[in-house]
Amino acid sequence: MTESMAQAALGIVEMANKPLRHPGNLGNPATFGYPVVYAGAATAFTDRILNRDPAVAADYVRQGERLQEQGIKALLTTCGFNIAYQTEIARRLPVPVATSSLLLLPLLLRLVSVDRIVGVITFDQKQLDPTLLTLAGVTESDLARLKILGLDGTRTWHELRKPEPELPLDAIGDDLMASIRRLVSETPTLGGILLECSALCPFSPRIRAETGLPVLDFVSLANVLQASVADLKPFA
Repeated sequence: MTESMAQAALGIVEMANKPLRHPGNLGNPATFGYPVVYAGAATAFTDRILNRDPAVAADYVRQGERLQEQGIKALLTTCGFNIAYQTEIARRLPVPVATSSLLLLPLLLRLVSVDRIVGVITFDQKQLDPTLLTLAGVTESDLARLKILGLDGTRTWHELRKPEPELPLDAIGDDLMASIRRLVSETPTLGGILLECSALCPFSPRIRAETGLPVLDFVSLANVLQASVADLKPFA
C-alpha cells in the first residue's frame, strides 16, 4: 500500500465499466486535493445498475468492507443511478456512504429561491424516475421545480453503456453542452444545475462560467464526504 493510500480517508468504488481517467473525472486521483483509494465492483455494469440488480449492492458492500480494512472513513460510488442502493449500502457499512450526486439535489433546491427551477442533466432521462428522486430525498413538491434532460441517444450515452467505452473528453463536452444550452434556453427561471453522471464532472467549471449558475456534481459530493470525516487540505 502506498503512503497516500494509507492516508486516504475517502474510498471510491468504481463501476465495472472501464473507468474514465480524464482530468476532472472521479477515476483520476489528481481530481482531488486529498488522497483517495479505489476498488472496483465487478458486477456494476451500466445496464445492471439501471435494472437495479440487487447483486450490485452486495458487490459494493464487499468492496466497501475491503476498503475499510485499508482504513477509509467514508465511501463514494461513481454512478448517479446507484441511489437505488443507497439505503442498503449505508445500512450495511459503518462508515458514511454517498452513492450518488443526486443526494445533493435537495440541498440545491433549497439554496435557490422557491420560484427557481433546478436543472438535472442525467445519463438517461427515461430511467431517472420519481422513485429514484425520492430515494435521494426529493419531496413530492420538489418535483415540480425540476427540469430533467438526458443524454439519451448521444454518442456519450451509447459509449457509456459499453463495458469499455472509447470516449474522448471533447465528445462528452459536445453532448453535454448541447443539453446545457437547451436547458438554459427552455428554462428562463433556471436557478441551478446538478449533474447526475460522474462522466460530466470535468465540465462543471465551464458550465458555471457560461451560465453564472451554481453547479453541483460528483466531485462536489466527494468534497462534502471528505470534509465530513477528514479535511480538504492538499497533500504533498
